Amino acid sequence: MMTKPVISGLQKKYPGAMIDILTASSVRIMQPLFADEIDNWYSHDSSLYQSRASSRAETEDLRRSLQRYDLIIDFDGDYFTLDVARALKPNRYLSRGLTRISEAILRRELAESQLELLFTIAGLDRCISGQLENRTAARHKIIEIHPFSGASVKDPEPQFWRNLIFELQVTFEDFQIMLTGYGKETAAVEALADETRTTVYADESDVLHKRFRQNVALVICPDTFTMHFAAHLGTPVIALFGPQSPSRFCDFYPSVFPIYHAVPCSPCGYNNFGIDYCPHEKRCIQSITVTEVLQKAKDLLRESNTTDHKDRKG
Repeated sequence: MMTKPVISGLQKKYPGAMIDILTASSVRIMQPLFADEIDNWYSHDSSLYQSRASSRAETEDLRRSLQRYDLIIDFDGDYFTLDVARALKPNRYLSRGLTRISEAILRRELAESQLELLFTIAGLDRCISGQLENRTAARHKIIEIHPFSGASVKDPEPQFWRNLIFELQVTFEDFQIMLTGYGKETAAVEALADETRTTVYADESDVLHKRFRQNVALVICPDTFTMHFAAHLGTPVIALFGPQSPSRFCDFYPSVFPIYHAVPCSPCGYNNFGIDYCPHEKRCIQSITVTEVLQKAKDLLRESNTTDHKDRKG
């Protein structure tokens, strides 16, 4: 979802250009959201991120499949994507993530390009988010809880969600609490719904919950795809941050309201490169309390109700 504003902007500025995308196989679920912007979608086995040796072998296959490009934009900047870019020999290469790579010379050579791409992302995100802010008046009295990120190091414990849902049910009696999840999260989400007597949103025609999410009053979730997706829809989000600092994203998202407690070891990289481990018992995400999330929800929904009332009065 973080790539979508850039891709949309490129398509508008260069309407005759062919735009291809390369992602991990697991990300292909999002292909329908890019149907009007992407010409070719290529994917690879995400396990390749774990092994540079297998990455090089896969690079050769990709090089035979892909054409030479005028521009490659690398949103990861890890060893695998860098190897792919080098093999394809584009006329220009922009990277957002080269700070991950311990190649100081390469970083110096590409510093200008990196800054240019960051500026582009910031400008387009702010523009698109700003255009969507006026949709709040049509929202339903639904609070979406998306409890799992796919990386346990970023997730509060299930008991946190149970307690939060119970408090939300008491505090917002006229709101419906609905849970969402994707793929392997589904069983855990259904179990949580049974314990809390809430509903899991399920509509096979709305695979990524776009129609649902653009009409809810509030989304509460950890730092995950749902946060980015809801932000692009202009939906208010309370985002719970643990290993990552919210400053990396939230300056671009006017509708995201982060909760984050910096601890001595944060931010860390334990959710990068497939590492899902914390030696400190996840004290960053565990320090977030139900009370502060509930208070943030009160503030946002009170503000939304006030705005709706003024709109109806006008």
